Amino acid sequence: MPSREFDMESPGVKVTTLHASKGLEFPIVVVAHAEAGRLPRPTAATDPDERAAHDDAQRRLFYVGCTRAMRRLLVTYDQALPSPFVAALSAERWQRTA
Repeated sequence: MPSREFDMESPGVKVTTLHASKGLEFPIVVVAHAEAGRLPRPTAATDPDERAAHDDAQRRLFYVGCTRAMRRLLVTYDQALPSPFVAALSAERWQRTA
């Protein structure tokens, strides 16, 4: 759902992209499938600077999604393929489950 169509007063689950979530806040946010190969998304760039810029943009997008949560954040991923962004999260602030 595009962010301009969100009615925060209507009950229900809101599903959106990380891009569309910019500027919005939700009591509970789920960032699903934060796995290598999905986040960061693959790029065809071969230049190291372009690849680094791509990864930085993807990292900022992940941060945007995570910071939309007002009270709770759930990040899901396949434990065999975690995104490098998940590994960078501060361990003392997270409850990890198997």
